Amino acid sequence: MVLSARVVWDDWRYEETSPGIGVPQWWYPIWLPIRRLAPPARAMGLFIRQGKPGALESEIIESAEATSKEQP
Repeated sequence: MVLSARVVWDDWRYEETSPGIGVPQWWYPIWLPIRRLAPPARAMGLFIRQGKPGALESEIIESAEATSKEQP
């Protein structure tokens, strides 16, 4: 996080722009902390949802119905 903030600060302070389209260079590393926190946040949400009572019951029932229809 600290390194990303320092990179953003340097890019903003020296007004660096990207060579291709000329947008400010700090636009790119500003997303690094957000992208770093997204996967753990999704995993934590999945963990919380699966921990609630009845979270997977509908999936279990649907899979049981599907297997019972396949068997003669």
